[in-house]
Amino acid sequence: MARTRKKVTWKVDRNQDKPLRPRAYEPDVPLSGDFEEKYQKNLVPGGMFSLKLTMKLCQTQTGYQEPPFPYARESWYTSDSIVGTNGQLAIYAGTVRVEEKTGNGLIRVPRHSFIINGMRCLVTNLALLDPISD
Repeated sequence: MARTRKKVTWKVDRNQDKPLRPRAYEPDVPLSGDFEEKYQKNLVPGGMFSLKLTMKLCQTQTGYQEPPFPYARESWYTSDSIVGTNGQLAIYAGTVRVEEKTGNGLIRVPRHSFIINGMRCLVTNLALLDPISD
């Protein structure tokens, strides 16, 4: 009894989506010497801060990777993406490493994260928050 061989037909690869690009590197806003000491005491998980300004979520652009948590920045007007308002409580939640692009390479940058209004957000400017001391 002869066996018939099956024919295998190779298909052309499907169009694949381009890989998402990491967001561009943005350095943290430096603190002056007086403030740095004041902030270091509260930069432990569970440290309490209050917002100095209204903060909103930054929208990610299409074609770029989503960060593990959204970035929060100051806002001068009210919109749908408001995270917290002036005087609202923020709890420090530690640092998160985020992959960002610099020139020709990729780096993993530690970013400070806070829980604001029940949402964990990344912050690049600590001067927007005021530490609450005992």
